[in-house]
Amino acid sequence: VTLRFAEDVIDALIDGGGYDQSLGARPMKRVIGRQIESLLATGLLRGDFYPEDEVLLHASDGRIAFQVV
Repeated sequence: VTLRFAEDVIDALIDGGGYDQSLGARPMKRVIGRQIESLLATGLLRGDFYPEDEVLLHASDGRIAFQVV
């Protein structure tokens, strides 16, 4: 799967806990795993998209959304 990111995804990841003043961006890995990787894996297993698809990630109501383009 090819992933493309809209600019608002970065803000959604930061707002979702990807940045902590004392830890910096270290929590970002967990946020990416929870909000992108696990949803992407679920979508692949459900057949929402296939390995050759190009998927656009964008923020919708503060959450990451996937759209096949």
